[in-house]
Amino acid sequence: MEAAVVLPLPTTFNFLSAFNPSSSPCPAITVYPAAQSTFMEKEARIQAIEAQVHLAKINPNKTGVLRKETLTVLIRTTHSASTTLKILAAKNIQFFFKDFPELEEQAINAVYDLCEDQDSEVRIEGYKAITRISRAERRLVKRNADVLLQLLQSDEPDEVTVVKQALIEHMDLDPTGTLGVLFDQLAPIDSSVDEEERGMREHLRTLVAAFLTGEAMDSIARHVEKDRTLESVFMPSILGVVLELDFSEMTQIVTQLVAGLASRNIPIPNRLLQLLLQRVSVALQGDLKFSRPAFLRQTRLELDFAQSLVLIKRALSPLELLRFYCKSLTGKLVLEQLAQEEQEWLIGMLAAVLSFCQSHYSGDTEIRQCQWTVVEACPFALEILIPGSLGKTSSACATLLRTWLTRKNSPGWNLPPDLKSALETLKAFLDKAPAQETKRELLKMLMFLDPSAPTPAEPRQRRVMQTATRSIDMSKNPPVITNHETRSITPTDGARHNQQAQPPAKKRRSGSEASSEEPPKLSLLSRLQPMASKPSATPPRQASIGLSIKGAASMQNGGNGAGNTGFPATKKPPPPPSLLERLQFASPAGSGSSSLDRSGPPSDPRKRKRRS
Repeated sequence: MEAAVVLPLPTTFNFLSAFNPSSSPCPAITVYPAAQSTFMEKEARIQAIEAQVHLAKINPNKTGVLRKETLTVLIRTTHSASTTLKILAAKNIQFFFKDFPELEEQAINAVYDLCEDQDSEVRIEGYKAITRISRAERRLVKRNADVLLQLLQSDEPDEVTVVKQALIEHMDLDPTGTLGVLFDQLAPIDSSVDEEERGMREHLRTLVAAFLTGEAMDSIARHVEKDRTLESVFMPSILGVVLELDFSEMTQIVTQLVAGLASRNIPIPNRLLQLLLQRVSVALQGDLKFSRPAFLRQTRLELDFAQSLVLIKRALSPLELLRFYCKSLTGKLVLEQLAQEEQEWLIGMLAAVLSFCQSHYSGDTEIRQCQWTVVEACPFALEILIPGSLGKTSSACATLLRTWLTRKNSPGWNLPPDLKSALETLKAFLDKAPAQETKRELLKMLMFLDPSAPTPAEPRQRRVMQTATRSIDMSKNPPVITNHETRSITPTDGARHNQQAQPPAKKRRSGSEASSEEPPKLSLLSRLQPMASKPSATPPRQASIGLSIKGAASMQNGGNGAGNTGFPATKKPPPPPSLLERLQFASPAGSGSSSLDRSGPPSDPRKRKRRS
């Protein structure tokens, strides 16, 4: 049987003697067997420290010896081999370090040491202990947040989750300090840093950016919504890295942050769009130097992202974007350096912005004026779109025309000569194109934009065909011309004829005259016509003969062909009778007048005879 081991038992509340049994005389007890002595000793020490911590917590003397000795024991246990004691220290240091400033730094460093322990359970308790320390002393929040973000580099997913939760809790404790620490990690890295450190810092920056745009986004937006002054804390940090980060990191940070803030109606400064457009300018210069004609490889990425924040996220005003198009992208010098497909893409992007403004900012005077400035400055853009105006570029072409129509309706604007030339070129192209709905829409807008331009060929041909059809219809159903109208028609006579077209009112008759059909009443012009050679008292009503204008002229010529006047070729026709002569031979009032002889010229009034 193994020999018994004697373990001293403390008889006082000096629990520090548990670590040094010879420091105080104690009665001995017997422990069975000897192999259990080490385990029992560890358990006794743990129980002794737990009892001491409990007594120190409830001790009313915050700066007394018991509390100070307890804090010293807890600091020492962070370096012991016992996981239980380390966890015990991590959970209880928070209660004592504030009361003893001389031990505060040792206590904080002891907690940091726990975060680097070999045991994962101890490390996790160390992360939580940092939050407890910050909650006990708010002035340490910023310092502890800096330590926690370094711990994001852990390879253990479970530990990273605890660290992120600790950082979010630090935001709740001190939003300004914690956000300042986190966004400072996004700052550009100094060029003097060696390659190894640069790699570490870039890796950490990526981790912090992912945390800010992921788990921390809701917390950030919530705090900013409560206190708008927080924008001044992190926005400068974001704006400071927009030009420095590579495209993927920049888009990740800006997209998530802007989306999160904009979804809660938190305004985003226009300075962000200005910086993004600076990136577009840099990319454009690089693409233009690469080849001729140039292809917009990087420019497409940068411009599409900047424009998406305006058109899709709707987080920024389009005003700066319109100005940028006008000054830097749609000028003739820039467009001429690009390949045809790049020209069409760029103008299509501009058309998308113009269409967006027409739909969502129609009442904004400043944006409307900027739209007009853009389209007036780039008539060359319309010429680029003409070859595909009925295909892939039809939408962009229509958008430009609508913008010009809006400008035309404003007072004091005249069509610029270069734009007029571009519109005429587009009309000529459309005239030759086959008929389709897109063509009709474009032609309609062109007609409103430039009414002085010639009518397109297809509508003109249609009107000619309609006129020809009407002429054929008139030949089939000619207008009725009575016998007293068979004379040469002049414009003046034609006007009189139109006035005489209305049927005169019938005169009341009595007796047998009322029962018989009343002959048509002659107009003043008809009564002034010369009388026939053999008038009849009651001439029968002659059937109306349908004649066209050309037929009437033939009848005036005697019906014997063109040039036949009814007089001998060697003898000129007598001059027309004067007004006095026509009045002398006119019939009395109420009597009918004779008809003209249709087979020849009217008889000379001077040779007329009255009936006997």
